[in-house]
Amino acid sequence: MVATIPISNVRNIGHMGFESTSSSARRTVEIYTGWVDIGVTATANAIVRSEFATFLPVSDETVIRYTTSLDALLSKAVVASPTAVSDADDEANLGGVDTASVELEEQSIPEVAGHPLCLVLRATLSFHHVTIHNFNYQVTLLWQGDIGKHGEFLDLDSDERPSP
Repeated sequence: MVATIPISNVRNIGHMGFESTSSSARRTVEIYTGWVDIGVTATANAIVRSEFATFLPVSDETVIRYTTSLDALLSKAVVASPTAVSDADDEANLGGVDTASVELEEQSIPEVAGHPLCLVLRATLSFHHVTIHNFNYQVTLLWQGDIGKHGEFLDLDSDERPSP
């Protein structure tokens, strides 16, 4: 089961984009950074694995509604790691990010017509006798074409979550 995290739990957001000028084929690079507050604790006698999903915002509660085709995304790199971890008891403990990915996904957002394509960050975390308060991420995307032609800004409610 996927735990969807509200966009208001994403903080210290950074976003930048730039276009290449060194080739005849236009390319755009976008970089996203931030922290996701999850506050999960596992005290069971087994390693717990949970998947979390949240929007990848460009600023507080703002995402890009992409209008480009899916094949315009040429390459991506995603890195995530736990940033605040504490012992849940005096047992041996473990806390980490197993996988992280970003995809353009159709969303159902009540105040938005249609099914906009938005970037969704998904991370699977493992924990054992530990509390993971949050994790950080860095995402780098390589697009074909100009940055201004990929989408438009979309302001969301603070409790908006991606579709599971």
